[in-house]
Amino acid sequence: TMACSSYANGKCPVGKRPIAVAGGRLDVRGLKDPTTCPSWVNLQDIWEEPLTDTQRLQTNNIAVDGDDNGNGDVKCLNGDVCTLEMTVDEPGGVEACLRVKTGGTQYDDGYLDVFVNTFDGSGYVEVTQSDVKHDQNSVVVEKCYSGGLVGVQVMNSDANAWAGSIETSVDGGISYTPMVCKDKCVPFGGSRATLKIGEEAANCWKATMGDVMLTNSNPNIKQEDNQKILTLASVDVAEGTVTVNLSKSQIGDPFTLKLEPMMAAEVASLNRPVKFTSVKDNSGAHGGHLIIYHTPHVAQLLEGVEVRAFGQSGILGRYPIHFHHSQNVDGSIIRKNVVRDSEQRCIVVHGTNFVMVENNVAYDTRGHCFIAAEDGYETDNTFKDNLGARTKRGVNLPGSSNDLRCSTFWITNPNNYFIGNVAAGCVLSGFWFEEPKQDPVYLFKDNVAHNNMNAGINLYPHGYSPPSPAYFDNLTLYNNGKGMFMKRTKNIRIRNSFFAWNSVGLQYFKNNGYAIIQNTTFHATPPGHADTICPTSTGIDFAYETSGKRLRIKDSSFVGYNNPNCDTVGLALRLVNLQSSSSTSGTLPRLDQVTFDPPGKNSTFGITPDSFFDSRIIILEDSDGSMTGEQGFFVNNAAVGPFSLDVCTSTEGRRPKTMFCAGSCLHTVSIEARELIGGSTKLRVTSRSDSNKTHQFEASGSTSDPAYNIKFSLDLTPSDEYDVSFVYAQTGETVFLSATVTLGEAKGYCEVDDQLVEGSFILPTPPLDSFDLFPHTNATDSAAQSGLATNGDSLYDFDSGDWVTYTGIWFGAVGDTARIRLQFSAFNDGGKIEARLGGVDGEIIGYFYPWNTYGEYEDAAFDIDTDVQGLQQLTFKSTSSSDVMNFTWFELAPECESTGFICLDNSDCCSNTCGSTGFCESPPPSTYFVGYEHRGCSGRNELGTVTKPTVEDCAVACDELPTCMSFEYRMTTTSCQLSSSCSYSLTVPSSDWNFYVKVQDGVAANGNPEGNYYLWLLENAAEISPVELVEASSLQLSMASYYIGYHNGGCVGRNELGLTAQTSVEDCATACDAESTCVSFEYKKGSSTTCQLSSSCDHYSMKGNDPNSDYTWYLNIPDGFTTHTIQGGRAYMWLINVLAPSNMPSVAHSSSPSASPSVINGGGDTEFATYYMG
Repeated sequence: TMACSSYANGKCPVGKRPIAVAGGRLDVRGLKDPTTCPSWVNLQDIWEEPLTDTQRLQTNNIAVDGDDNGNGDVKCLNGDVCTLEMTVDEPGGVEACLRVKTGGTQYDDGYLDVFVNTFDGSGYVEVTQSDVKHDQNSVVVEKCYSGGLVGVQVMNSDANAWAGSIETSVDGGISYTPMVCKDKCVPFGGSRATLKIGEEAANCWKATMGDVMLTNSNPNIKQEDNQKILTLASVDVAEGTVTVNLSKSQIGDPFTLKLEPMMAAEVASLNRPVKFTSVKDNSGAHGGHLIIYHTPHVAQLLEGVEVRAFGQSGILGRYPIHFHHSQNVDGSIIRKNVVRDSEQRCIVVHGTNFVMVENNVAYDTRGHCFIAAEDGYETDNTFKDNLGARTKRGVNLPGSSNDLRCSTFWITNPNNYFIGNVAAGCVLSGFWFEEPKQDPVYLFKDNVAHNNMNAGINLYPHGYSPPSPAYFDNLTLYNNGKGMFMKRTKNIRIRNSFFAWNSVGLQYFKNNGYAIIQNTTFHATPPGHADTICPTSTGIDFAYETSGKRLRIKDSSFVGYNNPNCDTVGLALRLVNLQSSSSTSGTLPRLDQVTFDPPGKNSTFGITPDSFFDSRIIILEDSDGSMTGEQGFFVNNAAVGPFSLDVCTSTEGRRPKTMFCAGSCLHTVSIEARELIGGSTKLRVTSRSDSNKTHQFEASGSTSDPAYNIKFSLDLTPSDEYDVSFVYAQTGETVFLSATVTLGEAKGYCEVDDQLVEGSFILPTPPLDSFDLFPHTNATDSAAQSGLATNGDSLYDFDSGDWVTYTGIWFGAVGDTARIRLQFSAFNDGGKIEARLGGVDGEIIGYFYPWNTYGEYEDAAFDIDTDVQGLQQLTFKSTSSSDVMNFTWFELAPECESTGFICLDNSDCCSNTCGSTGFCESPPPSTYFVGYEHRGCSGRNELGTVTKPTVEDCAVACDELPTCMSFEYRMTTTSCQLSSSCSYSLTVPSSDWNFYVKVQDGVAANGNPEGNYYLWLLENAAEISPVELVEASSLQLSMASYYIGYHNGGCVGRNELGLTAQTSVEDCATACDAESTCVSFEYKKGSSTTCQLSSSCDHYSMKGNDPNSDYTWYLNIPDGFTTHTIQGGRAYMWLINVLAPSNMPSVAHSSSPSASPSVINGGGDTEFATYYMG
């Protein structure tokens, strides 16, 4: 609770000098009409009014102190001259007498000079002796003048003040009357200041006269005590003006609404009809206090009261005006009061809700002044249109905030309302959100802060991070140390605000989330004085925050930071590393529709020197020239490489670490390599457009790829081509290293044509004889690896993410290397190995998929999917499960080699084959069968008769017997008769049989004539070319189309062209060939004659895959379709010679392919043939 640590006789002590309201109702109304009597206004205008027509006054209404009771003292400071003009005539012949006295104060013992003006025309004549010191309460002059008096001047020439009196007598000196001046009493011959404050304020303040406070009286002074206390000398209600006791030059040059509408000084009345004035104790630190406590649901009213010298320093709860644990007091009003000379705070709401604190003035106070929530849980209180000035440090209170770090408005709970308040001079902060509850502020709008030494609004050190946006609207922040200080904040929104002439407008670092500034203007100088005041201030200081915390500025402007008529410049945006607040992944503020008026290279952006910034590239783009007047970008000096000095210039002023690069593009280039053991390597870069531009770079930083061990960084490289080479630092000798060039994102002002690509950096090509092509590399000869184990000459235990890197791998010229071979073993299927150029993150050039070899080492190969040349670094990386493979060696290989080349399969041997010895060799002669319709040999089935479901099966049986030279096949009975002696010349016509003779070594036995059919037996090869197959068989035939057949079923429901009965597969092919839309056919195995024709089943994938099917499927291969991929095991190719002449001319066979395979020898005419593969 309050200060009740103990009770006395059951009561809570309230201390000395209290005004205590406990359970009752306070109702003090000091104003007749509070609705029309403002406590303060903004100064509209000020001018000097010289005194040229001195008013002649009677003795009964003259007193130079302005006190209308005639009892006050005249006060003149050192060097002042107090002059009274008057007319003291001789009434009835009595002389006019004058008496001047010193006062009784301890300092009233100085040197005075008195001058008197009589009617003799001599003007003012001194009537005292100079250099005479006068004691306290002594008479300086006492003299009568028979001619009367015109005026008296008293000049204080001592360091101490004079507080005496001027008196006159009209009865010959029998009785003296103090001279009283109720109106327009000013130093004679001088001037006075007239302040225009408006009719409403003038009318109200005339009733009380007394003192007024003028804030920011001298705008050129940025300090919290920049106020003047002025005494009203006169009021002109009709003109809305007041005249004060000082001249304009003595006051200063305060800003007015006329010249600076956003920065006009405030004028506040310090007098109220009701006064609570305390006599302080001997220490001067303890005055009275007013406390309202434990009055729930009672509406309190305190209005129009001057509370002076209240507050008790260092004692909790002893404040000038204090609500204490009154809970809900809806309807309570603290309005239009003055708190002056407080020793501890001003107006405090503690444990109380729903209080209206409105249009109060606080001046010359200690500690936090206006407090809406002392303990941080008070809500729904409204602080509106209050003015606080000259808030000084207080004394720390027990269990409370540090009042040494005082603020004019102390905010610990944002669940209150703050509207139109002014903090006009605090030694630290105007508004301080000090360890607040983390809720969005109810309302913070139209508040003003100026002349606060630390910050106008302070959100530091505990920060303010509400979960949803907190809006700070229509702020006016000027002439502060920092306009606003934000640290450990998030969700702050500043809208429609005005920042001007602060040392730093906004300081923003170490925040928890981003803030948005919108529709806000930052002025380097007062807008109305931009031509006479030179800029030196900073708009925004910010740290290098991550993107989620960076400042966002929208639809805002920076004005006046560059004045061409000044020697100094301001800075709109400044990057700083306050308290090491910058993040390694930081970024700059996001600017959206932000303008700079005027633009300037040296006034819009700068970087404060710091080692953190020197180690990275920091860039701010000016893509449209709105910041500087030309397109380009700002960058820190450390990022400017040697190739960019001719396009980048240092900004002037206070930012030596910032450069502006006009019309150029920033490129960050990283070159990583594998340094050879024992070498110290540098990177040499030379411009191809200007060979004089060459520079050597030292290796620096960590590589991004662990397979490399040196890294070179090139920053800000203009568009060009560069020769790049590696040299030994010790000898300067060029060395050839495997390297990778990585180009970062282009930044700055980047036209498409100006951007670099990786190809802009040309690494040297070693001499072709420097390295062996297709070297054999042992698995254990790696440059680096991760996760693998070594066993003899084997690397093993490839798990997911494991890798091994080899350096100095020579790929030769483009096209030389097409495959990678290796020897491996594995215990699992499903593994995957990536082959990458460079390191683990390099370009993928191929994939290898190991299979289960049950631990046995096998040779394998895989293709390289892209063109690779020159000297490279090669990495194998596993991307699948554990124990992918072990391997012992690898080597690069061409696409194929005809002979004498170690091979894995036929694909390694171009058109030749991979022989049983493991080397490429010429293919064996092509074997095929020539078929003759309705012919056979009688009694020559020496090799037996077997049953085969298809003619192709019968051909396979013959092919498997070396002595078999021919066979006969009867479809109706599926009989296959194999012969070792039957040639064509021995055959006779036969209605049930077809005869087939085997052709080997490219020569037909016994000069066999041209056949009706040709049949090739095909193994499961990857691809075949019917044309090349016929050429390899040394045939010279004209081909129209081919058929490729498979014994594992056909297409279901696709016999659109009908079902016919054909006695042989050859007849079925002939039927399909006769149909222009026929793309395939199916022929039933066995003794059936079923032939099904299709116009839609045109791909292997459309058919079934049943080895036990009754059907063989035959696909027509159109003319010109040169290759076909064999699938599903053994296949067969048929050539149907449907146009063979009846005289059966012989077919020319030779040992080498004909150059013109389309010509058939015999008859001289060009004939056509159809091929079927089945």
